[in-house]
Amino acid sequence: MDAIAAAGNRPGSRRQLQTGRRQRAVTFTSLLAGVLLASFAACVCTVDAQKLPRIGTRLSTAQFCAGPLRPAALAKRFCHIRGAAKAPLDRAGARQSAQPSARAAIVGGHQIPITTAPWQAEIFVFTAVKINGKLTLYEIECGGSVLSDSEVLTAAHCVFNPETRSRIPADQIVAVTGTSDLAVQETEEQEVAAQSVRVHPYFSYDPEAVHPPPDDVAVLGLKESLTLNASTQAIALADPGSLLPEGTAVGLTGFGLQSDSPEVQTGALYALSTTLTSSASCGYEADALFLCASTPSGTVCFGDSGSGLTVPGSTATLAGVVDTLRLVEGEPCRPGAGNGFVNVAAPEVQDFIDGSESPPRAPRGGGAAIGGVPTAGQVLTCEPGAWSENPSYTYLFIDSATGDVLQEGNTATLTLTNADVGDTVT
Repeated sequence: MDAIAAAGNRPGSRRQLQTGRRQRAVTFTSLLAGVLLASFAACVCTVDAQKLPRIGTRLSTAQFCAGPLRPAALAKRFCHIRGAAKAPLDRAGARQSAQPSARAAIVGGHQIPITTAPWQAEIFVFTAVKINGKLTLYEIECGGSVLSDSEVLTAAHCVFNPETRSRIPADQIVAVTGTSDLAVQETEEQEVAAQSVRVHPYFSYDPEAVHPPPDDVAVLGLKESLTLNASTQAIALADPGSLLPEGTAVGLTGFGLQSDSPEVQTGALYALSTTLTSSASCGYEADALFLCASTPSGTVCFGDSGSGLTVPGSTATLAGVVDTLRLVEGEPCRPGAGNGFVNVAAPEVQDFIDGSESPPRAPRGGGAAIGGVPTAGQVLTCEPGAWSENPSYTYLFIDSATGDVLQEGNTATLTLTNADVGDTVT
């Protein structure tokens, strides 16, 4: 199995990697000298606390934009200033050394106009903390999906400060919609500040977790209504409780990094087609709350957290929220990497999105296994394993070589016949 690592850790440890945070580190003195941060990447800029005597450990957008020492590149998104230069990228979090910047797009995807995915939003989160006597300013970038003219869905881990692990206030969050290119001011682009942030009540922020915490979703309430048009549209959620089988073709969009190697940032919107795999491969004991997908041609990357996984059709529906990615040979953002998504069809997730603060809990558990002799005339038995919440079971026997369903229902046994010879049953 490929190694997995936690955000903020060096690649290679056995941990899951959250995909949302692109963080940069430059000193405030270098900013004053004209080395500015890239406007559409998360960043960390450390400043001398005494140089900002009016600013405390938390800095609101209004204070920042009004400050005489604001870095122009950070202000590009929060103060509507354009044309900032680029700066180094810290690919795994503020604790690691800076790395060269990377192109902004899904790995292996193709560039699309926003009218192809008008639900796509980009979330900019700004906060500040004191570290070793220095005031450190953070800008975090994640994706999102427009739910209505007043709400945007994103990943919950995008609204937590990675150093203090505290929630970031709504007035330090901005949603951007209606753009195909974050580096260009487009006619239909809209920038709206958040007024409220609802984080799933069962989500526990833990960037060091071996397995990804479930329920990694947050709903942003906007201070002003979006204008819904060809470039900004709401997307419908998948039907509650609906199941998407392994092998289902799905799509995702986002502004996340195109690769983890040195590249030039473009800020363009990209799309990628991918295929669902076993939900246990990324969800583990909470697999009812996850969708997992991969494709040899690409992967999500840093900055894609919170973007939507969609089921294509005449009208696309939102099936998942980008959450995690796996390391391949110790490296992130490699084509073929397993990607994890919050399953928005799970009642525990969708009831929260719809407004509930006490949604029903999904079963947790595992250990499902097939027993028996794989010979014609013999019987195979599916043992469901151990699960919480006393769920009912539906048993699905599949020929994993072809994807054909051999039997489905409430019967835990499958009697093999000569017609099954050569099948690989899962």
